Amino acid sequence: MTAEFDPSAFESLGGNCEFGFVLSRCGQEEATAFRWTEIDEPSQLVRAIDADLQGMFEVENIAPCNEGMVLDRGFNIAWHSHVRSEVIDRGKLALPDNYRFVTPEDKRRTLLEDQKKKVAHLCDRTREHMRLNSRIFVYRPLRRNKGFGMDSAMRILEALERKGAEKLLVVTEAGPTDTPGTVERVCRGLLHGRIDRFAPGSNAKAFSFDIWVSLCSQAQAMAAQTIETLYAGTQA
Repeated sequence: MTAEFDPSAFESLGGNCEFGFVLSRCGQEEATAFRWTEIDEPSQLVRAIDADLQGMFEVENIAPCNEGMVLDRGFNIAWHSHVRSEVIDRGKLALPDNYRFVTPEDKRRTLLEDQKKKVAHLCDRTREHMRLNSRIFVYRPLRRNKGFGMDSAMRILEALERKGAEKLLVVTEAGPTDTPGTVERVCRGLLHGRIDRFAPGSNAKAFSFDIWVSLCSQAQAMAAQTIETLYAGTQA
């Protein structure tokens, strides 16, 4: 199935890499601040946006997260990295505090300083997209965020609005009474899409592509309707 929406009109806000892989399959490869991150809680995303994406990935705040990711303890956001870590005690849960760096310190510092510069560039890009209100931002909560609701989504939208962005699509797994592949407007700038399933945590590339395409197509059409309505209001 080919994309029935303009992938360049969308940008991922996390909370994991799934939507980033969806965009890649649609030919959109632009790197942005949150495309390849894992964000445990929406409040962490809100805090980063309210900070204007400043101060992210300070090297002194970086700790192990898992074998191929590091954790920015300043914002509790995890990033893919060339810095490698290993489990300390395999008899315990594989949580960040049970990992240690295996990349030598001198090489680790060089890699992290280089990644800090790249993250700063990506934050500049996303900050500009917010300011220009040029994207439909997409947030996909982690499956463990069982309590995620539209109150949390509204807080993300309000944070975006404080920076100039007005369009947010939040995608959650459909419940027993929901219809997968549908999008509803919660309020003018907040759209809620329901997907049949998220990709498993062990393979973020095994996503439900056709449903993602349907959700994005509907969201783009609904966002355009909002713009047309606002434009009509200014002409009245």
